[in-house]
Amino acid sequence: MLLVNGRSSIGAGGARYGHNIIDLYETVKAIAADLLPRILTKPNWLTTFSWRDRTPEDFLRRLYDQGNADNRYLLYGYAMWTQDPCMLDAMVFAIRRLIVPLDEQFELRRCAS
Repeated sequence: MLLVNGRSSIGAGGARYGHNIIDLYETVKAIAADLLPRILTKPNWLTTFSWRDRTPEDFLRRLYDQGNADNRYLLYGYAMWTQDPCMLDAMVFAIRRLIVPLDEQFELRRCAS
């Protein structure tokens, strides 16, 4: 998404993002905040009883803390919540749909019949 929209894949000050999804998301949000979810809510079709709505930032921070390299050998454990796969899917979908040039005009053309 960053590269397609003329941004660098290297963070501010020349530091690489690596796997830091928190910094990456902040950069994506600076470009396209209006196109990203403000809150991750339970899908209507999901029948789980345990669900807490979370902001994307809260979810990504939790995901990063649980899965970053400092926890490679589960030094401080890992716990997955029922909602985690749904929230991850929602975030991946929201960002993947932004892998287009956002500043270009879009022209809808009708197919000749």
